[in-house]
Amino acid sequence: MGMARTDVGGQRPIEVLACCHRLLAEEEGLELADLDSIHLNFSSSRQFVTSTSVWLHKHVANNSASISAVYLVDFDSISIRTVDKNRAKQEARFSAIGWRHHATGNISKIKKFVQEHHRYPDYILWDQKRTSFQPSACRLIEFASLEDCLAHSSISTIAVYGDSQGWRYGLALKGYLSRHKMPCQFIANEKRRYMEPDLEYLSRGNDQLRARMQPTSHSCSSCSGFRAKCTSLSTNKTVNIEYIDTEGVMSKYVTLRAGNGSKAVPTFEEFIFEVYLKDSFPDLNVFFVPMNHIKHKPFEYFTYNFPRLLSIIKANKPPHSEIYFIPGTAESEEAMTSRYRNTLFYGVLATGAIRRLNEELFAMLEPELVNATSNIYSFLDLVEVTSPVLGWSVDGVHFDRKWYAAFWKSYFSFYCDDYSTVNNTNTLK
Repeated sequence: MGMARTDVGGQRPIEVLACCHRLLAEEEGLELADLDSIHLNFSSSRQFVTSTSVWLHKHVANNSASISAVYLVDFDSISIRTVDKNRAKQEARFSAIGWRHHATGNISKIKKFVQEHHRYPDYILWDQKRTSFQPSACRLIEFASLEDCLAHSSISTIAVYGDSQGWRYGLALKGYLSRHKMPCQFIANEKRRYMEPDLEYLSRGNDQLRARMQPTSHSCSSCSGFRAKCTSLSTNKTVNIEYIDTEGVMSKYVTLRAGNGSKAVPTFEEFIFEVYLKDSFPDLNVFFVPMNHIKHKPFEYFTYNFPRLLSIIKANKPPHSEIYFIPGTAESEEAMTSRYRNTLFYGVLATGAIRRLNEELFAMLEPELVNATSNIYSFLDLVEVTSPVLGWSVDGVHFDRKWYAAFWKSYFSFYCDDYSTVNNTNTLK
């Protein structure tokens, strides 16, 4: 697996215990001297510490009571958080089974975890070189051929949705395919004037459609859409990819007035899924929910509008098309300029707001995630995934390109597992 481990069975590193003691003291407002009666034991089901985190049990005994708690210590962010004891036992048992049997990770295993635990897996491991990540219960595989994987799944078109983060994921997908012997070339780019939508691009040359368009200004200056064609070096088969700007849910960036026997279309999302993609709905859709923008609005905005968006997509998505709703990433207060640092969003900092939105996203998606016949999926809570790599944040919101590359490497390792386990059993190095 290539995962850095520090054996803590018997020979527990002094520096690890010291770090845990200090963090625990800070967590509970105690002096280090007060911890003499506190005994820290590393989880018996996980006899190692990864390079980034460790689970530990705290046991406090006195004359009349015995109190225990479970913590997750993150060494990258130098932080500690309490974990529900029963939940920790379930997670540890799930993880121990995965490690013991070297289970590979795939979307169906995440679905099974969701069915059993009603949440995203939230104990995430990164490989030693920080090029991929996975839940602790499974290992990633190196698939033999991305082209064969996509062909196996009948994928010839991929759409990436999102705000300025989504734009970066879209560019990273283009690069990822190119590195897998499917070099990509841009075939069309949205040419915005300032932040006004490019109606020629969005109408695809349909003059009647363009005449009905009613644009307003976008709120994102670096979210122009693009289309690219990726061609296999070995077979000449092509995969078309597209980035589509979505900065909210049920927004008004482009709407349609009624005309030519067609009804009015009151939101941009309805325009995208009912009109723009009507005759060319992508086979694989990866929707990075724009939590950076959504967190600025009241919580009820999201809980009211996301089900509406989901209904629109379900009504217009062909049965074979898959869509993955990806939660938002953590944000780094330290990397933000003073203008934005420590801003509260309805009482909490940015990452706390996004974590809450991600939890609500899961709750709204859960009926689809546990439905064996649904082609609507999610992945992992990216707040949990990115918290150990906040040093990659370039401005508090966006990341160095290493993050976007790691996302696609990990995502496709999960996506391609069904094909890959038949053709290749190597683990990632």
